[in-house]
Amino acid sequence: MSIMAAVIVWKFKELLEREGVTAYRLQTALGGKVGPQTVYRWARKAPDKLDLGVLRVVLEELSRLIGRSVRLEEVLELDYSHE
Repeated sequence: MSIMAAVIVWKFKELLEREGVTAYRLQTALGGKVGPQTVYRWARKAPDKLDLGVLRVVLEELSRLIGRSVRLEEVLELDYSHE
């Protein structure tokens, strides 16, 4: 049995765009709960290391802004098609 290679796909920017939320609006709404550049960096590119506590806080605030619960799979995807 061969093990397929997988790639983690970061979909944060696409989520913000789809929901019509700017990085500025989300970062401002967070009010200092995370680092001042966190959302801006995440909207540009996938983080090298992801702090799950920070991700939780950001997704909770985003959920509040858009009026629904954001699911983890809307931000992260495990893609096995990259062999």
